[in-house]
Amino acid sequence: MSTEPRTSRILLIDDTEAIHGDIRKILRQRTESAPLDAISSAMLDRPCEQQSTTAYEIDSAFQGREGLARLEQAMGEGRPYSTAIVDMRMPPGWDGIETIERLWQADAALQVVICSAFGDYTWEQIASRFGLTDRLLILKKPFDSSELQQMVCATTEKWYLARSVATKSAELHRAYGDLQQSNEQLHYEMSQRRRQEQQLRHDALHDALTGLPNRALLLDRLAQNFERSLRDPEHRFAVLFLDADNFKVINDSLGHRAGDELLTKIGQRLESCFRSLDTTARVVDETVARFGGDEFVVLLDGLGEFEDVTEIARRVEVAFREPIPVEDRDIVVTMSIGIATNQERYDDYHDLLRDADTALYEAKKSNTRRVALFSSEMRMRAINRLNVENDLRLAVERRQLRLQYQPIISLTSGEIEGLEALVRWDHPSRGVVSPGEFIPIAEETGLIIPIGDWVLEEACAQLRSWRNQSRFAKQLTMSANMSVKQLMQPDLVERLDEVVKRLGLPPSSLNLEVTESLLMETTADSLDLLRSIRERGFGLHMDDFGTGYSSLGYLDSLPFDAIKIDRSFINSPNFDRKQASTVEAIKSMARTRSMTVIAEGIETPEQLAQMQSLECDFGQGFYFSQPLDAGAVLSLLNAGARWPRSA
Repeated sequence: MSTEPRTSRILLIDDTEAIHGDIRKILRQRTESAPLDAISSAMLDRPCEQQSTTAYEIDSAFQGREGLARLEQAMGEGRPYSTAIVDMRMPPGWDGIETIERLWQADAALQVVICSAFGDYTWEQIASRFGLTDRLLILKKPFDSSELQQMVCATTEKWYLARSVATKSAELHRAYGDLQQSNEQLHYEMSQRRRQEQQLRHDALHDALTGLPNRALLLDRLAQNFERSLRDPEHRFAVLFLDADNFKVINDSLGHRAGDELLTKIGQRLESCFRSLDTTARVVDETVARFGGDEFVVLLDGLGEFEDVTEIARRVEVAFREPIPVEDRDIVVTMSIGIATNQERYDDYHDLLRDADTALYEAKKSNTRRVALFSSEMRMRAINRLNVENDLRLAVERRQLRLQYQPIISLTSGEIEGLEALVRWDHPSRGVVSPGEFIPIAEETGLIIPIGDWVLEEACAQLRSWRNQSRFAKQLTMSANMSVKQLMQPDLVERLDEVVKRLGLPPSSLNLEVTESLLMETTADSLDLLRSIRERGFGLHMDDFGTGYSSLGYLDSLPFDAIKIDRSFINSPNFDRKQASTVEAIKSMARTRSMTVIAEGIETPEQLAQMQSLECDFGQGFYFSQPLDAGAVLSLLNAGARWPRSA
């Protein structure tokens, strides 16, 4: 089958007009290029039986310059010539060789047929001039029409083939460019993805706030050290568990933004501490990690000696004595540090971290020692503490707690003015558990909230009962201790109002005791709560005064109506003039602020006489009575008990 006819443009440059007529006549016929179709089919991927029919459009020029002009015009119009038939002699202008040179400068793809009767140039000279090229054929005049048709057909087909190849090459080049661009884009995207994956891995293993390794990375490195120690018993490593003391106070008072800045700078100082360790510490490597909240953990890898770790921890503790600038102020942060080493043989690396945490707890309990090295005794205490905590939860549920009451005596009249409610725990197997053992645990675990609610309810109900049963109890007051967690309860005032109203007691019959050291942990909101309690008519007593850090002037900002002087001032084997002066100063300060003074821990007649001579208002202690059950208190009240003014 045949394709649609195509038109090939021919440029004829010859100075003989008759030649133009002859060539036009010969080429006017449509010529089939069957002999070249097979070649075309192979190169252009067309079926072999397909043939192409070509019609020629012939333009004439009689001089080389005129031919070049026509060529340039055709190029400008986008209608190039496929073949130029050029005469060799065309006086007075360019000869054929120069004309061909100029034509190829304008269109390098142009196929050329030299058609001349004269052999002015040998083939060697032509080849020397143009180089070996397949764009040039020579047709000798006079020529046979078939020769001309065949030659023009061949050059035309070759021009189309070359043009098609160029088009395909351009398409391939564009495709290659697109592929290269796609490869570059893919490379960029892969690079971006690798960076994102690296960032994700980093983020998964590092703390977002401080940039330090997080718990996951720490545990991974701890596991590696543990496995190495199993293979190499000489490998020594240690875990330091660190906690910023009183961080919550800083966070609550200055805000979370300042707290975050402080945590970041704590991490930076820790890193600086370990970078500056000299070679005497003999630590191969360390990991400083934020474990969570205000807790940090340092893994020391490759200790020279186990004894080195305590000295390292002390250097860290000393380094934190320098203030840390946060926003517009300098803050001193003390760090408590618990240490555990693989000197103890462990079955699981998590146990090493557990023991470091246990040592940290011991360090935080100490008022003077901020660094503690784990020992097996600590583990026993921790286990015992856990048992106490579990049993205490059951004790609250099963009502194993009970109250005893210690009288508070007027040092003027000797009469019972009030009682302090003291919680006791009758353990089914351990017997009576000391309040000093279970109250701190109740504070830490939050059990102090339900315990405190029960104490308040029970003590007020008992006071109501005594007032109903004894004429000597009509003005009796009840004192109950308050914890910092109770003071943080937003509904505390409403709860107090509800209890005394339901039991028919005036608010003035209930005194709430808050320790001086507890005030150091309270916030502005807690102080507002204390003022609200006082405004409702409830009594507020500062307990254990003299053991904390309050100045006497500090009391001006607090809404207390009574001070209880700590027993350590009174129950001393050598109560001297200095202690007497301190008690005198406290009493004088209280008088100027319309506060009453209660002396705790009176155990001997001499101590009673001393407190009376210093004009304290009330006294409490074993000299008057040990804590009593409710029935014993009622008997004491009904007997009209009164103690002598002095021994």
